[in-house]
Order: sequence, then structure tokens, then C-alpha cells
Amino acid sequence: MSEVNAWVGLALLKRMLDGMGLKLMVKSWQLPQPGSNRGCRPEQFIGQMIVSI
Repeated sequence: MSEVNAWVGLALLKRMLDGMGLKLMVKSWQLPQPGSNRGCRPEQFIGQMIVSI
């Protein structure tokens, strides 16, 4: 049996967001794309913000 901790919750949240199709939803919003190679794609940034909250 695996240990229950905060990291397990994050992994489950990530699987839930992937199952909901979060990346496809955000891509359909046509947000501005990064202008440099150091920029972050909007779907990646929004997903990270949701998981961090």
C-alpha cells in the first residue's frame, strides 16, 4: 500500500485535469502565444497555476 501525502493529491488532480481536457479547452480560447523561446505556452501556464492553487 502506498503512502498518502500531498504529492499523491497533486498527481490525482493532474490526472483529473487531463481527463477533463483542460489543455484542449485552453487552446480553444486562442490566448496569445509566447514571443520568445523562454516563454510559456498558455495551456501549460494555466495548468500549473491551477495545480499550485
